[in-house]
Amino acid sequence: MRDGVRLATDVYLPEGSAWPLAAVLVRTPYDKGAAFTFLPRLANLFNEHGYAFVAQDVRGRGRSEVNIHPPC
Repeated sequence: MRDGVRLATDVYLPEGSAWPLAAVLVRTPYDKGAAFTFLPRLANLFNEHGYAFVAQDVRGRGRSEVNIHPPC
C-alpha cells in the first residue's frame, strides 16, 4: 500500500495457463490461511476453469500488517 503496509496475499494460477488471465479477487477479514478456510478449495475450482484466483487478508486482519500510527 502507499503507506508501506503489506497485505498478505496468495495467488493461485491454473496449470499451463496463457497470459492474460481473468482473475477472481477475494479479500477477507478472516485469516485466509487458517485451517478452517475454504479458499484453497475455491481457488482449485476456479483454476480448473482457467481463472487465476487471488486471496488477500484485509489491512490489520489475518496475516496482513496494520499501520498503528497513520499520518495526520
